[in-house]
Amino acid sequence: GLDNLEPSVTWSKSNIEANENDEEHKSNAESFSNNLDDDVTNIISSNDVTLLSDKLRQLAKKTKSQQSYNAQLLSKILQLQGNIQVCCRIRPMSNKERENEEQ
Repeated sequence: GLDNLEPSVTWSKSNIEANENDEEHKSNAESFSNNLDDDVTNIISSNDVTLLSDKLRQLAKKTKSQQSYNAQLLSKILQLQGNIQVCCRIRPMSNKERENEEQ
């Protein structure tokens, strides 16, 4: 019957490492965001072209890293969605149902 339809989750070492990387990435993103406003304000007020270009390169690198991370998360989501399986059993029509359909 339906007793054997319980979902099963298998945690591998790679799943655990991925979750740890997610937490580390969240922490890095939060600290980066908090420091970014102050850094940008200080750099803009300094009017130093070299400092501005260095910060621009750094932000471009961070943006590329974030886009890569977002792609990894999307891949995980799609993989998890693909791992969801639905089991359905359709019973044959009874003689009475067949007779009613013919009418």
